[in-house]
Amino acid sequence: MAEIARHRPDWHWVIVGPVMRNTLEGFPGNAEFQAGLAACDQLDNVHFLGAKPYYVLPSYTTHMDVNTMCYRNVSGGWWTAIYPLKLHEYLAAGKPVVGTNLDVLQKFRSVVAIAETTEDWLRALSAAVYAGGTGTKHERQTVALQNSWDSRVEDLVGWLEDVASIPRLESTSFRESGHLRAPVT
Repeated sequence: MAEIARHRPDWHWVIVGPVMRNTLEGFPGNAEFQAGLAACDQLDNVHFLGAKPYYVLPSYTTHMDVNTMCYRNVSGGWWTAIYPLKLHEYLAAGKPVVGTNLDVLQKFRSVVAIAETTEDWLRALSAAVYAGGTGTKHERQTVALQNSWDSRVEDLVGWLEDVASIPRLESTSFRESGHLRAPVT
């Protein structure tokens, strides 16, 4: 992030959320992480806003030009096994998304630009800022809707019904009804 911020001083990085400063002693990669934070602290175009209440986060997400998911891309760390729920929040906002090359993001390549090197990030961020990024706003929001909690509950209910071989629930969707209804027998 610091390297990109130095290359593009006209772009501003806004970091929302707590930052772990000097709390990860003994954690693999901590020295590099702390050095990166220190480098970012020295830059006028990197802004750490700290933790914010959950209910105000969408106002930040929808006002960014690009939403990023910056994770370490060194193999073997905990970050290689995550599922970033913020991905779907970012996609729902419709803004371009650029993320680190994580396995879990590969199936979202149609709506998320994937970057590894500083050059990849600069290219992907430029495409996002100046050309709208990967996918369209509508495509990003459609993918988010397909991965909403309502959609996941509907999928789960369908799987359970298939496994249990019970009759389908009424055609009213979980999303429309606000609750599940058992079939009348």
